Amino acid sequence: MKRERVQSMFLLSLFCLSGVLSASGQGDAGYEVKDNWGKAESALEEEKKDLDESERIMENTEDHITVIDSYGNRVTIAKPINSMLSTGMGQSYAALKALNAQDSVGAVCDYVTRNKRFFPELSKLPAFTVGEQSVNNELILQLNPDFIVTSPFWLSLFNQAVLDEIPIVQLNYNSTEAYRILGSILGKEKEAEEFVEWIKSYTTLIDERISTLCKEDFQKVFIYYGGEYGMASPPPYGTFGEENILRNRLIGRAGGISISEELEGEWITVDPEWVVAQNPPVLIRECYIINDHPELGYDVTNDHYASELMNSIMSGQPAFEGCDAVKNKRVHLLYGDLTEDSWFISLAYMAKWLHPELFEDIDPVEMQQEYITRFQRLDFDVKTQGLFTYSAK
Repeated sequence: MKRERVQSMFLLSLFCLSGVLSASGQGDAGYEVKDNWGKAESALEEEKKDLDESERIMENTEDHITVIDSYGNRVTIAKPINSMLSTGMGQSYAALKALNAQDSVGAVCDYVTRNKRFFPELSKLPAFTVGEQSVNNELILQLNPDFIVTSPFWLSLFNQAVLDEIPIVQLNYNSTEAYRILGSILGKEKEAEEFVEWIKSYTTLIDERISTLCKEDFQKVFIYYGGEYGMASPPPYGTFGEENILRNRLIGRAGGISISEELEGEWITVDPEWVVAQNPPVLIRECYIINDHPELGYDVTNDHYASELMNSIMSGQPAFEGCDAVKNKRVHLLYGDLTEDSWFISLAYMAKWLHPELFEDIDPVEMQQEYITRFQRLDFDVKTQGLFTYSAK
């Protein structure tokens, strides 16, 4: 089934943050962007109001549903809808679990198979991707899902038969609208609305308090992921350029400015000398499970490797010697997959790190536990199991 394209409903524009920020009436946005002291992409997640159902769902009959996806594509899916596939990291799968719709998945990306503790049932399914470089188009056609959820990055990896025969829905999970679109397709509107309202109960509070800050209160942050591919020890330092909307937006929304947000690219590298020149007052190091001894994650049972990494940052890396972040012990390790799977949890941690005085009454650990118990339906105590953050002492 070929898909119609319609003119995008959302204008993608790049703004710069103003000294007077306003969360009022901006849906997921949390701030306006003006002037030239920090920027974030003004995409669907930055819309000033939530979309009406009529703007997301064009038709919903007994035999088909037609939706407008996150990138303005008009997509029609035949009913009944029994199966689907999704590419990418954990966003779609965590969303499906939150909507209690994981039974519709026929195969998973290999990221899920590596995250058995977070995806205990889904990780048992066959994988139809290999990293972010290839998909098994033959398996996709064999499974013949009713639709595929993906993002623009993955489209070039599908062969023409997949593109012609299977409806493709592109979703941007940086926006809560993506959950509503997915819920409408799968008949989980009630579950999607409950999930979105829970997310906003925290993010709206964060937005409102950050909106009280002045321009000078926004702190520069070096958010990075170590070596070039997130596995090797730096230098060089892997970080996030202007195309990495998720990190730039989270840092901005938490009351900070990513010092690499104006550099060209998405996942990029910078030299130690550049970091020294920036002298960041805050360091956030993302850690992933892809190395041989993960510092953070659901399966980590102690802080041994996190402590080793922190010690190397505080005293063993020339780029950070003498920088304000190390001097003031404002260095934090963050489980990178948490940001990929549930950006709103990472937002709460970042906001509290950057502006603890504004969020004394907010406990990101309790928020994460509620998410794990209520929406991921896992028997997992984040206070006694796993390790997701680690801060300088």
